[in-house]
Amino acid sequence: MAEDEPRPMQWVVNTNKAIENLPNASAESAHWGKRSIYRIPASVTNVNSRAYKPQIISLGPYHHGSSHLSEMEEHKCRALLHFLKRSSRPLQVYVDALTPVAQDLMDA
Repeated sequence: MAEDEPRPMQWVVNTNKAIENLPNASAESAHWGKRSIYRIPASVTNVNSRAYKPQIISLGPYHHGSSHLSEMEEHKCRALLHFLKRSSRPLQVYVDALTPVAQDLMDA
């Protein structure tokens, strides 16, 4: 690093070089391009399990059906109905938009 070049700028240069040197394997690109909801590893959740469990409402698949979250299920249905009314589109529009990617999302 040149003496007159500030450290943050060298970090930017080094980071850009590292990006250029990343492998461009299609399998790796496909993996990072997928959308997914990841399960948090037990090694992290064991530190404070309550911090990683929904307390009031669950919006993802991992905690669906938990008894302590059941009171919000009615509210979630009501929220969906209000969303559909405000969007002025039938539910089928959203189902049709998700159908082509549903299996890919479930497989992730």
